[in-house]
Amino acid sequence: MQSCHKIFSVYFVFNFVLGGFLFAGPMNFSGSSFVVNDASNRLMDSFDLSTTVTLQFNGTSAGSNPIRVDGSGLCLNMARTLSPMIFVAAGKTVELSNIVLKDFSPAHLMLGAGSRLLFGDNVCIQLADNANPLTYSWVFSGTGAVIDGRGKALRLNATDALLINDAKSLTLKDLCMYGLKTTGTAHSLRCIGVNSQLILEDAKIYTDGYFNAVQGNMLIKNDVSFCGADTKVAWTSPGRLTIDSFSSLTFDFGTTFSYDSAARSRNNFVMTDYSSWLKLNNARFHTTRPGLVLSSGSASVENAVIFSSEALNVSEAFRIDRSLKVYVPLGASIEPRGIILYE
Repeated sequence: MQSCHKIFSVYFVFNFVLGGFLFAGPMNFSGSSFVVNDASNRLMDSFDLSTTVTLQFNGTSAGSNPIRVDGSGLCLNMARTLSPMIFVAAGKTVELSNIVLKDFSPAHLMLGAGSRLLFGDNVCIQLADNANPLTYSWVFSGTGAVIDGRGKALRLNATDALLINDAKSLTLKDLCMYGLKTTGTAHSLRCIGVNSQLILEDAKIYTDGYFNAVQGNMLIKNDVSFCGADTKVAWTSPGRLTIDSFSSLTFDFGTTFSYDSAARSRNNFVMTDYSSWLKLNNARFHTTRPGLVLSSGSASVENAVIFSSEALNVSEAFRIDRSLKVYVPLGASIEPRGIILYE
């Protein structure tokens, strides 16, 4: 009797149609396909996906409504092979929330024509080893979303590869990110509105030539650096760029940072207190009109650093307040260009 049960388990193909609740217990049958049709679903247990155990969002009962899955704080664990394991049918929109996608790569998702996968509230994407480049959009439609690189790399190879909806947030944590760029009006990473927020935490960002942050707010936590010789990062957003307490923002060798607030504000580059650090290593810090006031925090320079301003008069000057502690070690130099005030 026991041997008959084994034969049945191996050779029968299971096809679970999950309606109302997305249920996956300890089952992990070869040849299984978990099919989600309803508009509202809840994950009841963590489970593993692979090339043979897949998750398919068909949404036939959902009609034109989004297919929503509340993960209940549980995990979808991806097998360590870079092949599709999550499928979204043509024309369907799926929104995941309160879920951990473990060892996730862009290669694990297959989108049908006109379909979308949205990452809602409290989604944690833990990157796979050697994750494939992101060649389509990851849309963040909630708050508390995190891409946790766990020391790995993510490469952006698409327009709007990372898209943060207005009043929503995304944290990029413990990763190296490549391919950050702006070409004309196309951006590889984009905030939709002034209330969007991007949080960078323990991240090293490699800019591909030029990147312009045109909307939203940015918060720097722990140690963050922008890298890439002969590259430029422009801040034209009307929002704020803030360096948190006990955190540092570094513009590394050969990079330029340009502050050009669309709000015409001189105070949207914020250093929370003395433990907020701006670090410049053979880099350039540039301000357009009407200028910028740096205050409250700490700054250090290495090698040759340029401070430059497009100010036409003193009221538009790049002003470094005396409350900002500036450290210039032996062998380093600062070259001022334009109207720079230290007072």
